[in-house]
Amino acid sequence: MKKMPILFLLNAFYMIALVAGSVAWFASKDTVGVVFGLALLVCAVLIFKGIRLGYIFAAVLSVGMLKLSIDKYSGVYEESIKHTVSSLALISVVLAIVLHETYAKKNTQPRR
Repeated sequence: MKKMPILFLLNAFYMIALVAGSVAWFASKDTVGVVFGLALLVCAVLIFKGIRLGYIFAAVLSVGMLKLSIDKYSGVYEESIKHTVSSLALISVVLAIVLHETYAKKNTQPRR
């Protein structure tokens, strides 16, 4: 199956967004920022290598960020950016699922 160029561009954009998010979290210089930054960087590396689990990890991480942005007393996000984080996290979950199903390598070998 030939992959469409639009999926290649979406995948590249998704990896760049994960790396940019990782840098932004590392820049916060607190414990939560380092953990989220490292997790995003691992997701980007797994996606770059074509491992399907990277998309799942990115989707789960995005759901966690969505929950933190919705939670009133989490204290992780400022009130001014909570809606932006919620929107971007939801888009990230949908994009991760679509790319996981259409772009990632599938294991064609039978299980033993």
